[in-house]
Amino acid sequence: MSVFLETTEGDLVIDLFSEESPKGCLNFLKLCKIKYYNQCIFHFVHNGFIIQTGDPTNTGKGGSSVWGVIEGEKKRYFEDHFSPKLKHNKRGIVTMVNKGPNQNGSQFAITVRGTDLEHLDNKNMIIGIVEEGIDIVENISEAVTDEKGRPYENIRILNTEILEDPFDDPDGLVIPKVQEETEIKKESGRLEKEEIIQLTEKKVTVEEKEKESIKSNSDLLTILGDLPDSNITPPENVLFVCKLNPITEDEDLEIIFSRYGKVLSCEIVRERETNSSLGYAFIEYEKKEQAERAYVKLNNVLIDDRRIKVDFSQSVSKQIYQNNRKRMFQQSQVIESKNGGKLISLGVHNLNPFMQQQKKPQQQLQKKKKTNDKFVLKKSAKVWSSGTNFVFGMESVNVPQVKEIISESKTKTKHRHKHRHKHKHKHPHKRKHKHSHTKEKEKKLI
Repeated sequence: MSVFLETTEGDLVIDLFSEESPKGCLNFLKLCKIKYYNQCIFHFVHNGFIIQTGDPTNTGKGGSSVWGVIEGEKKRYFEDHFSPKLKHNKRGIVTMVNKGPNQNGSQFAITVRGTDLEHLDNKNMIIGIVEEGIDIVENISEAVTDEKGRPYENIRILNTEILEDPFDDPDGLVIPKVQEETEIKKESGRLEKEEIIQLTEKKVTVEEKEKESIKSNSDLLTILGDLPDSNITPPENVLFVCKLNPITEDEDLEIIFSRYGKVLSCEIVRERETNSSLGYAFIEYEKKEQAERAYVKLNNVLIDDRRIKVDFSQSVSKQIYQNNRKRMFQQSQVIESKNGGKLISLGVHNLNPFMQQQKKPQQQLQKKKKTNDKFVLKKSAKVWSSGTNFVFGMESVNVPQVKEIISESKTKTKHRHKHRHKHKHKHPHKRKHKHSHTKEKEKKLI
């Protein structure tokens, strides 16, 4: 089960350990469901240790369990439950903050580091882990604070959404039908995040910038020849599959996905030279509805001991990939030059797309192996550009000369690769992490 937290710094997705800590997860889920955490600030931040929130009074002294919300002060706290499987040994661990043994309410903390936290085990009850947005947690931990650890610029939880809830609601739980906007109290010496004050304006600005950036990128790809049209849209009947096991074959994948509709094509993207799988594929269905059904059923399933990810193709990568493959294996062409000499051209890819025609015909071009019969020729040459498919031509060159150049290039390319391997570093330097605080100080913080 998961919970989505929208904060003024960014979004977090928290996966809850419902089996190991059922009561703690139930309490957290139901508080999120009644929007109890909306407008709560991160009232305590310790860089490199934890960030703490969940108190509606924003003082660090308030908060109640969901049973306290329903029945009053006598049910304000609930008891501890510690699982031997759960330890404070990772970044992003979500743990309850208590006032003592069996005094858990609504406040919780998120760990910023994953080491030297053993003193929290069997003291603070773990309920989940941040699955997405750990960078947001780190950003919050770096906020400028006063001597008590409270940020000068308020960082708030704006909204909570439950992505999955297996628990029944406690009797008497009142769920708001319409989310009411909580009034934000102005405090002296504190600032509110710009996202709260100008949220609507910022969203419009971001959307406009994204559209403009997408349009510019599309126009550029069209000029370079990778896209047939700048207004091309992703196909709705194509699924993108990633995190595949390298041993998974196209036929096996097609059999699995064909359970949910007619598969027109199933293509695992492979390394050009070795033909080994790159771990992702495109599945094209006959109808959009079939793709939607396969997405719902097959996302996060295990195939060949790998949990795959399935999503709708958000780009035109499939068209580009197929287009490049056709161009990559095209045959060499013979072109007549202005002075009557013949030019033998070879298709070469992955070069600088802004390369222009050489002004000096005698300039030496580096040999570079692309496939068994695709080379940059180190001879007097001119360069012509057509999209990203570059053509290197040689005047008055016959077929035997080309074979000789290719043979020579193969030998020297192997020698160059061997020479490079000798100079690789075997032991890269490891970055050492230093902490300016001690365990004794941290034990007193939560």
